Amino acid sequence: MLWFCWVELLWAAPSVVPSETSDDIVIDGQLNEAAWATAGSVDGLVMIEPKQGEPGPPTVFRFLVDDNNVYVGVRATKGTGALFAPISPRDGVLFHDFVQVMFDTWQDGRRAFAFRVNARGVQEDGVYVEDESGLWMHDTAWDGVFRSAGVVDDEGYTVEMAVPLRSVRYPTGDSQAWNLICMRFTPNPWGVYTWPALTHDASGTLQQAGLLGPFAARNAGVRFEFLPTLTGALTQLPTGWKPTGEPGLGVKMGLGSAVTVDLTANPDFSQIEADDFQVTANLKYPLYLEEKRPFFLEGADLFSSPISVFYSRAVVDPLGAAKLTARAGKLSVGALSAWDETPAASTIGFDYATGDALPGWDGATVRDAGAVTSLARLRLDPGDGLGFGGMFADKEIVRANGVVLANRVGGVDATVPFADRYQSSAALLYSATELLDGSLLTGPAWRGSLEREGEVWQADVGVQGISKGFRAESGFIEEVDRVGAGMESTWNATEFGPFRFLKPGVEAEGVIDGLGTPVGGYLGTAVEMMFQNDIFVESSAGLTHERFIGKEFVGWGVDGFAVVDPTTTSMIWLGWDVGTQPHYDAETVQDLFNGFQWGVETGVALTVFGRVSTETNVVIETFRRSAFGEGVYTTVVPSETLSINLSREFSVRWRAQWDSFDEVVQNSVLLGWQRNYGTVAYLGYDETFDLADGEAESRSLFAKVGLLWRP
Repeated sequence: MLWFCWVELLWAAPSVVPSETSDDIVIDGQLNEAAWATAGSVDGLVMIEPKQGEPGPPTVFRFLVDDNNVYVGVRATKGTGALFAPISPRDGVLFHDFVQVMFDTWQDGRRAFAFRVNARGVQEDGVYVEDESGLWMHDTAWDGVFRSAGVVDDEGYTVEMAVPLRSVRYPTGDSQAWNLICMRFTPNPWGVYTWPALTHDASGTLQQAGLLGPFAARNAGVRFEFLPTLTGALTQLPTGWKPTGEPGLGVKMGLGSAVTVDLTANPDFSQIEADDFQVTANLKYPLYLEEKRPFFLEGADLFSSPISVFYSRAVVDPLGAAKLTARAGKLSVGALSAWDETPAASTIGFDYATGDALPGWDGATVRDAGAVTSLARLRLDPGDGLGFGGMFADKEIVRANGVVLANRVGGVDATVPFADRYQSSAALLYSATELLDGSLLTGPAWRGSLEREGEVWQADVGVQGISKGFRAESGFIEEVDRVGAGMESTWNATEFGPFRFLKPGVEAEGVIDGLGTPVGGYLGTAVEMMFQNDIFVESSAGLTHERFIGKEFVGWGVDGFAVVDPTTTSMIWLGWDVGTQPHYDAETVQDLFNGFQWGVETGVALTVFGRVSTETNVVIETFRRSAFGEGVYTTVVPSETLSINLSREFSVRWRAQWDSFDEVVQNSVLLGWQRNYGTVAYLGYDETFDLADGEAESRSLFAKVGLLWRP
């Protein structure tokens, strides 16, 4: 027994106990309240990227708690490079000097709330999901409410944060203990430092976390959050200017600390959150769009799955929706239902390899129809990265004549870490889809993978099969009747000659259809490298095979990206993509050929006076019948963005973009004020000018106000 206790103590996670305080902590970046002097603290951060184990610049994290908040105070001493931390919009501090805390409140090693603040107090937050996120480049779509401030001085900077307990979800109970990772990022020179010291020689990151606690936490009773919004516009039409208004409402109700109910009516999706530009010429698959609507972001990680059963942008124009997320012990439950006024057609319309039409929900099926999309998710997380889940999705098209068609998908998935560095995952799904002709389309889909983590060598292999009858109309599936297998292996060398790190790798993939005919494949090599002066380059090259509309295409491709910071306040990047590609936009079989395409994207970002930033970007894409043959299309898209951040809350943005393919010029001006993700005010002007017609295609003045009220 004594031996067992000694081993348990030897392997116990490092911990910090936050000090309780009744003082009024003013979030001003000063750490001058008496409570900070006796606060629980950690220091001695160690580098994890680019070289594991190097000591970091002196950094101390301090922790306090009271009945309503967890307070974080950080003193960061300057390293060898100059600090870079301008005033910028929220969620835009990725390459700044920043500090971050990650709270795995359920201690399951699967996901954590991440709160990040740059040296001047600008906020960024999100949810880190094991195996889906990078340690410092995780998804920042989720927005919480917390307070922060930062002060820069000659020796470094100081940051204060107050994270309300009501902004996170945690177990029921008066005594809390959360897994904790503290992180600091320095762009000059580039480095990621953590407490506790992390290693790549393990199957997960959160399993290596330290411990915050124990500490007393008042379990919230019923808590409410209201988010009314109003978006209005004046749009120029041939008959004159037309006013429109779109009110919306979001309601969040918390039952204790672990149950949340979300309701929304006409959730806002206005010009302010417009989709980023993407070149649409010669596309094979539909565009995948990022979710930006707050309602769909809460608990989004719970509804994710190895095979995309739920793609929230498939709910195009929701009139209303409701969602429940809850957790009891190791069991998580999620349920969602939304009424969509203009549902999209299926992403599966035909077999790309043969050109044959596939049965499904085409444009005629969803025309003048509404849809109800519902989703239920169960997940069991025993801990240490182990996880099991079940999911059921139901999308029902309600046609104008009263006919109702349903697509239902059910399945299970699991993630199992083992032997320190390894992790396996698997998923099995089955769907049934009712078609307009009265028939029923059914079939399974499955996926399996094995991953190995390591400081020197990383690898993963995976297999996936999607039957001809499988559909996920509430998800995003590009092809069916496919079985594919792939592998990727990467090696890592640090402080190697002129490189801070050098990561060569190989990858291979093969895909067959249901008859065993090869329809796609790739064999190539890739490399990532960072030079001692922090110039970063990544590039890949490979051979490709593809079957498209009954023809075989064998080709090659080279792509890459490079970025350099000439000064602390500037960045230059260059991306390239060269190789062969089928003419996907061919209107006839005779016009189907393997062409030659190349694309370049280059840009410069510059920050002046810590508040003014400019970004100039140029995208050029061209497609030809051969390297020096007849041109099919050329797209040139230069753009310019100028942002003036008068304060952390108030900004002015001007953006202009010329698209030579569609022959339009877009201009927009936006005045924005943002207290948090919900309390906002925007006023803007947007214009699209048609170069072919020589006149404005559209003009609009728009405004949006939103108020996040948390009684």
